[in-house]
Amino acid sequence: MSREAYRADRETRDVVERRFVKLTEATLDIARTLVVHERGSPPESNPAAMLALDETGVLDRTTTAKMVQAARFRNVLAHTYGNAINHDDVYAALQDLERYRDFLHDVRAYLDDTGAL
Repeated sequence: MSREAYRADRETRDVVERRFVKLTEATLDIARTLVVHERGSPPESNPAAMLALDETGVLDRTTTAKMVQAARFRNVLAHTYGNAINHDDVYAALQDLERYRDFLHDVRAYLDDTGAL
């Protein structure tokens, strides 16, 4: 879908933004669970959860940076409403959905390496 079509279709924007929030929240749930397992205490924030996975060797630096950005952007989407959302920023963020695949790949590799799977 083109940027112009995305901006013009409110229903699509609503669905896409909600799915983006849910997808990011799922990765944050995984991150918090792993951080608690590794450190014994939860991270202080959503971005801190991703940074902690980098520190413990679960994520590589590139994936960490992208997931920190996704966590921050999730906070913006979850707490910003209506016309205050910059739809161009949302559209741009959605162009890098591979970050979620990379996140899952890194987590899976970590779980395999630790014998958790």
